[in-house]
Amino acid sequence: MMAKLEKNDKLKLSKKLLKIQKKGLVSFREYLEKEYFNAADDKTKKKYCRYIEDQIVDTDKKLRKMDKKIGEI
Repeated sequence: MMAKLEKNDKLKLSKKLLKIQKKGLVSFREYLEKEYFNAADDKTKKKYCRYIEDQIVDTDKKLRKMDKKIGEI
């Protein structure tokens, strides 16, 4: 039989999960920056650069939301 999780335990697990997800998003953003600088020199990759810029903006928004959630827990 599984032990009941207390509310405090659930909050700790939620916070830990959010921190792991945040670490993944930070790594993804670093990857996007590298790809952007690699593609920025090539004139044929303008659409790809715009896509990467949009992804960086979206990732930054997700990171801010995640920071807010982590602060609330």
